[in-house]
Amino acid sequence: MERPSARAPPRPVRRVHFPEEPVMVRRTSIAACLVALSATVGMIPAHSEPAGDPTPAVVNGAHEAVAWIRVNRLAGSEEGRYETFERTRQRYVQWFKSPIIIQAVLRQPEIANLETVRNEEADPTPWLLAALDVTAPEDTDLIRVGVRGERMDDLQQIVDAVTQTFVTDMVERERTDLLARRDQLVKKYSEVQTELRAKEEALAEKASPSDAFSPEIRRELLLGEIGSLRAQRTALQIELRSIQADIAVAGTLGEQADPRKVARLCILEKQIAQLTADMDTTQRGWSKAQADRKAEEVSIDQHRRVFDEIGRQLESTSLDLTGPPKIQRVEAPTTPEKP
Repeated sequence: MERPSARAPPRPVRRVHFPEEPVMVRRTSIAACLVALSATVGMIPAHSEPAGDPTPAVVNGAHEAVAWIRVNRLAGSEEGRYETFERTRQRYVQWFKSPIIIQAVLRQPEIANLETVRNEEADPTPWLLAALDVTAPEDTDLIRVGVRGERMDDLQQIVDAVTQTFVTDMVERERTDLLARRDQLVKKYSEVQTELRAKEEALAEKASPSDAFSPEIRRELLLGEIGSLRAQRTALQIELRSIQADIAVAGTLGEQADPRKVARLCILEKQIAQLTADMDTTQRGWSKAQADRKAEEVSIDQHRRVFDEIGRQLESTSLDLTGPPKIQRVEAPTTPEKP
């Protein structure tokens, strides 16, 4: 007799059929979660890591370090005029982004080792040019320097380095220019002074009465000669008119004119013509002497004006060299100062 097997017979498999509605509910719930998650992501604050192109993200970062520079007007300079002063400020704004300033900042070890700069592995120059914002607020004597990014500590060091590099560079440039200008003015001042002294001494010698042949004496002699010639010609003209009247009367009476008077009339006419020519020559000589004198006086007057102007410029340049620097860093202003 066969022994019954110890293994129990298999039970029939019961299949469970889920209704379709719960499946739809689950799918709908997942979609709702995804929508909610998207809405939550869209509400992330602005200071979170921005997505997209890294360069605009840094430029439009959550932080900005700012420094201020004041532009002083140098004594006696043309920058006392508002238009000239504004052109100077705008020139400074442009100079901030010059390769000389940018490269000098990035070459500094303490700046090159900052994480913000190291992240720009290829070349940090484009990043700094984009992050740097320099403006000249209207109706002020200030320049605002800002650097935007994500790491405030780095940004503060960078804006300090940019500002200090610019101030140092410009102060040295201004001082070098002022020293060169002062040297040129000193040289020109000495040259004009020598020329002016020589002209004044020459004019004084010409006017000296001790010199019998001085231009002053010659002008006086010419003037006296003109008067003498004019008097002689007047006397001859009176005699001429008298003889002409006698000859006219004789002609009216039908008488023959006196031959001696006719001969004298011819002589008088020649003498008067000669005196007139001499007077013209003497007058031209006197006019030339007067013109020469006037030209010398005008030349001396022009040299004096040039001499005085150079003296004023030299004094102003000396004041600029001993005065405060043209540009200097200042604390953040509470009220902008008008220039």
